[in-house]
Amino acid sequence: MHLKINGHNLHLKDRGNSDGLPLVFLHSWAGSTHSWKYVVAALPNRLRPITIDQRGWGRSESHSSGFQLADLASDAKEVVKAHLSQIEPIDKHVDNANRVALVNEIIEAFRQ
Repeated sequence: MHLKINGHNLHLKDRGNSDGLPLVFLHSWAGSTHSWKYVVAALPNRLRPITIDQRGWGRSESHSSGFQLADLASDAKEVVKAHLSQIEPIDKHVDNANRVALVNEIIEAFRQ
């Protein structure tokens, strides 16, 4: 599926139990939704894993600019707002150390 977010067509995969607890996965640089294939397959059915191809990667649209952490954080926030009717942000993440700044930006965006 694709969503138009901040002027970009972003690809995402929504798998698992549609009534399950949503868990959004963001890949590292040069990754894609495919990066989470084995993790998602191992998750319990009570979860609803959502993987996003960030702008310029995987099957998402690419532009020549807009790759700052704030842009990526805004995309993730808008995907959650557009795709999930109700979500309670959790101040935890599953990803590599290079994404800590992005996760913090997303958490801060939800607090505003």
